[in-house]
Amino acid sequence: MSDAAATSRWDRRFMNLAANVGAWSKDTSAKKGRIIVGPDRLIRSTGYNGFVRGLDDDVAERNERPAKYIWTEHAERNAVYNAARLPEWCRSVKEVERSEPAEGD
Repeated sequence: MSDAAATSRWDRRFMNLAANVGAWSKDTSAKKGRIIVGPDRLIRSTGYNGFVRGLDDDVAERNERPAKYIWTEHAERNAVYNAARLPEWCRSVKEVERSEPAEGD
């Protein structure tokens, strides 16, 4: 298998995983996931659109528009915040986002 084919296969796997992580979001209108991956294909961090770590996301009013825009963070930011908890893992990484599975996945 060529390096390009192997990379493509891994990228598809990570995109599917990002879609699964996005499904964890309690946001009923958008479910976005983000994976941060190192060059060794080791997952460094995950995130989804939702409240930051430690904030109670079971408060119904915080999940409704327009209040949800104050409380909800993007998947990218949550993934970076989670990665920052282990800064030694943040060298030479790339992000993978997938909000919906592609046809055939």
